[in-house]
Amino acid sequence: MITLEHKKLHASQLSKLYHIFEEQNEEVYKEQVLDYTEKYRDGFVHICFCGHFSAGKSTLINRMMEQELLPQSPIPTSANIVEIKNGAEKAIIHFTNKEFIQFETLPETEKLHALCQDGEEINKIDLYQNIKNMDNRVVIMDTPGIDAADDADRLMTESAIHKVDLFVYVMDYNHVQSEVNALFLKQLEQRNKPFLVVVNQVDKHNEEEIAFQAFKQSLIDVFHTWDIHPTDYFFTSMKEDKAPINEFSRLKQTISSFGNELRNDLFNQSLYQSIQFSVKQSMLKKEQDISAKQRLLHQEMNKMTIPEDLTKEEVEKQLEEVSSIIENLDKQYEGVISPSIKNAQIMTFEHRERAAKLIESMQPSFKAGFFASKKRTEMERDNRLHQLYSELQVSVSEQLEWRLREKATAFISEYYPIAVNDQLFPKLVTKEDMKNLVDSAASYSDEYTLVYSDKLASFIRKQYRHYFLNIWQEVRGNALKPLEKQRNEWKQLYDLLVEKENLQNQINTLDRELESYHDNLNKVFETEHASINESVLLENILQFSKKKQLGTEASLPISQDTKQKKLVTLDTAIKEDANSLSYEQTLKHVDEALNLLEPDSSLTDIRKDLSEKKNRLKNRHYTVALFGAFSAGKSSFANLLIGERLLPVSPNPTTAAINKISPPMNEFSHGDVYVTLKSEDDLLNDMKFITEQEFTSLSECYQWVDKAKLQKLDLEEQHLSFILAFRNGYQTMKGKIGESFLIDFSEFNDYVQKEEKACFVQEIEVFYDCELTRSNITLVDTPGADSVNARHTDLAFSYIKDADAVLFVTYYNHPFSKPDQQFLERLGSVKDAFQLDKMFFIINAVDLANSDNEVELVQDYIQTELQTFQILEPRLYPLSSKEAFTKKKQGNIDERFQLFEKDFYHFIQEELTQISMQAVYHDIKRSYSYITHLLEMLNSDEETKEQQRQKFNQYEDRLIELSEQTDDSLYFERIVQRLQKQRHFMNQRFHIQFGDMFKSVIHPGSISTNGKAGRDELKKSLYFLNRTIHEKMTSELKALHIRIEQEINEAFKHMYEVLNKEVGEEVNDFLFSPIEFFAIEPKNDLNDGIELEEEEILKLSQLFKDTKSFFAEGRRDELQESVYRIVSRRWENTANDVYSEFQTHYKEEWQQRNREWKLKRKQEITSHYNLLRESLEVDQSDKQTYEKIFQSLSNLVQ
Repeated sequence: MITLEHKKLHASQLSKLYHIFEEQNEEVYKEQVLDYTEKYRDGFVHICFCGHFSAGKSTLINRMMEQELLPQSPIPTSANIVEIKNGAEKAIIHFTNKEFIQFETLPETEKLHALCQDGEEINKIDLYQNIKNMDNRVVIMDTPGIDAADDADRLMTESAIHKVDLFVYVMDYNHVQSEVNALFLKQLEQRNKPFLVVVNQVDKHNEEEIAFQAFKQSLIDVFHTWDIHPTDYFFTSMKEDKAPINEFSRLKQTISSFGNELRNDLFNQSLYQSIQFSVKQSMLKKEQDISAKQRLLHQEMNKMTIPEDLTKEEVEKQLEEVSSIIENLDKQYEGVISPSIKNAQIMTFEHRERAAKLIESMQPSFKAGFFASKKRTEMERDNRLHQLYSELQVSVSEQLEWRLREKATAFISEYYPIAVNDQLFPKLVTKEDMKNLVDSAASYSDEYTLVYSDKLASFIRKQYRHYFLNIWQEVRGNALKPLEKQRNEWKQLYDLLVEKENLQNQINTLDRELESYHDNLNKVFETEHASINESVLLENILQFSKKKQLGTEASLPISQDTKQKKLVTLDTAIKEDANSLSYEQTLKHVDEALNLLEPDSSLTDIRKDLSEKKNRLKNRHYTVALFGAFSAGKSSFANLLIGERLLPVSPNPTTAAINKISPPMNEFSHGDVYVTLKSEDDLLNDMKFITEQEFTSLSECYQWVDKAKLQKLDLEEQHLSFILAFRNGYQTMKGKIGESFLIDFSEFNDYVQKEEKACFVQEIEVFYDCELTRSNITLVDTPGADSVNARHTDLAFSYIKDADAVLFVTYYNHPFSKPDQQFLERLGSVKDAFQLDKMFFIINAVDLANSDNEVELVQDYIQTELQTFQILEPRLYPLSSKEAFTKKKQGNIDERFQLFEKDFYHFIQEELTQISMQAVYHDIKRSYSYITHLLEMLNSDEETKEQQRQKFNQYEDRLIELSEQTDDSLYFERIVQRLQKQRHFMNQRFHIQFGDMFKSVIHPGSISTNGKAGRDELKKSLYFLNRTIHEKMTSELKALHIRIEQEINEAFKHMYEVLNKEVGEEVNDFLFSPIEFFAIEPKNDLNDGIELEEEEILKLSQLFKDTKSFFAEGRRDELQESVYRIVSRRWENTANDVYSEFQTHYKEEWQQRNREWKLKRKQEITSHYNLLRESLEVDQSDKQTYEKIFQSLSNLVQ
């Protein structure tokens, strides 16, 4: 039974709202009022189907209508709103930027579907059809997917649900616990409207994987945890009508009966609630719009580098003066120094007191003491003179000399380099000068003291003036050129001040506009009585609707993006590089070379080096990371790679910990499972991060959690499941915290799936013998990118940097969702720093496709979306892990998976090993060079050999000299410049993004109460802002390290190439061995001290009194400015510290690597020429053997 709060609604209120929104050019809300007016007049009941894109919304509606009105596809189909109404057949097409068109018949199916997909030009389509068993008052709405990668689709959905009376939220069976679902359903909960949850495609359910009741209960439990309470749950399938758990009929009956129930007062109250929600949203939007405008205005003001003490009038005056100065440099310079000379407070009260004592001592009658001698009197005069002189020297240096030196230097340095001497006072003013200024005829008095003080001050000013004018005279000839530049700068400053004044006026106007807007809207609902003629008033409002325009199908302008077209599908197979080396061939060649060189003892060192490089090549270990949204089929794909059902497969987010599948090694045998639990510190940090509580031990933490009423803590929903898992599992796991241990393979699934264990797990490694691990590959299966367990995503991303290959799995029937996009944005921030393109994109579950054309459609869609991340030629593989696994077990070949395996193993064995293979051939060529020299020397006489020996010695010395002289400073200077540039970008990004970060956590949704409760909500939001800023800096530092590490490796590679080129110009038989990529340990513990401190949060929270003054009267903007001033300064300080610390850290790493490489180069040179010198001693009898070796090696090095 539907129950709603009783409220009165009148047409006059709708009329007033319309005119307010019209005056404010609020087109969205103006159109909503027209929708409400039409709904009020006609009594339409709107039932909206929303949810995941490709969850089957359109298919469900088509089935209910018993005809195919809407397009169906595994990629987003409904790009606009479609409303289906019962009535005489017709179609009304509402365009984004022009009047709607009405057709008296429905367009043909193909064109109608194209219109439904044209979200660019068309925002809504009304379809009228005579539909059996559907109330004429009911309107069925189909919406774009709320988790599509295109934000326009999501915004289209959110902007269309204002008039909805019942929501039918449809989700794919494999994505029921998606975070996107939970967040959108929370929004529906806030609307106080009934909503049904429909889990579609339950034909995918496998009772062997998870019992249906357990699956259903897990969904209910998660929604309960998130405080989401649907009116009812339905489980449906459009493929298997007679499936035992298909509740389509019950769903259809529930929707049909809803229209009959929502009548009269209940209908009016539902509509009133919708209108009130729109009004509140319009207020929030207005506030956000104005805040955004003001923020932009403030940002523009903050960009202006204007001294705070300068006014527009002062700058205008300066501009005029500069123009005048161009004609008279002397006056200009004098204008710079004169104010400081004139305004300098030279003779203070204390100085005048000293001057008085000096004047007194200069009187003829002055004596030092009653019985003072002449000598003592002179000493007293000198002492008084010295005291005045010393104090004046200090004072003048501080009050005048320092300022003059700074101003003169600043002024003159613009035109000519100069350094003004310090300690000028003794050169310009002497004690004798001060004595001579005393008038011997004057008598000692207060009046004369003032006269003397003025004379002394004037003298000092005159001396300094004369000195600094002389400095100017020496350089004035060079000064004219920069003056035009200076005048331009003053002009620019004046223009900035005018612009700043204009910006401030705009800000003030916006404040008044917001206050007026709120007042006008609040007055609308003060109307207590209905209009005398409601129907007339309703029609007057609706006359503002756009006029009809009859049209034909040929007149429909369908966007080029929605016309039938075939995208150019790139050949994603691995491209063979003509210069690339073959792994198998390299192994074959190295074995041949080792066999050839075995008889010659002189080649023992080369054979040893060659053997070591062969072993490194053959035994290299690879890490492959598996990513993707949960239930995209990651684990089933991993099982396909492994060849066994090793990892649990379920539509619930099972992968709650990092799972590593590694080859058996050393003490670990096939089937061993090694679990590493988090340390106590790690868990305490997790709990502190979530709860903002400090705990001294896990025991104390558990007691707090056990006693706490978690639902009242107002924790983020994403963290609540972790807290519950910790509480439920602590007693069992507490004795093993921080330990690593082997478990029985039968326990593996519990540690993977059950959160009460998994939340304590750092990592699980399964040692398993299979085709994958026999290639020395460790597979890392990560948590789903959109699981409701918030910690999952953070765990997963840490593996991206060090993985040799990244496999990203997306779901065929739900490709490239919003969580996919968010993950790839993070990946895209560092992908350009990867040495190779190591990403493979898997479209799983293509067995759900109806045709090959549909598979191609999905592939083209994902390829197009990936281009937005600058992934222009992705390795893209559509396949079905389910079908491929079955075929693999049957001994059959799955062509799609075979193509992936071929490319994947080629990448692992061929592309990743190129440097290692180059090193192998480097040593084979060394052997060949040695044998070549050896054969040349066999027929030589002793004199020739001696000449050759001397030449070898010269070459060796020259190459060592060349190696030692290699200048690496320029390369590292470029690294420092890149680091400095990145620091600038870090600051820029923070300044640009701070406003969005602030408003994402401090908004009417997070602060909804007044007084102390509201302040508490604000404090909590500020704590969350701290966390957001901390995470932002952490992410910046991680990305920075990856970029700089790659820069350093690229620099060494370039040095290697340059050095080899220089060596090649000296000798033709030697090159340094290739440099392999090396990892650099990141610099940690630098992300501290940015966030607001406890006392600052308490003080800032006092800005909040109530929501109206906070959001409507500018208090939030004031808070934003205050927080920004604090944290922006700290952010920049941290960025500066990072720059300094990173520069030191990377310099140490650079120097260490350079020392090691320099030593290795010398060893290679010495080893090479030692070998060549030994070739001079070879016996003539071995010539035939060496000729055979030479011939065989010739074939290998060609």
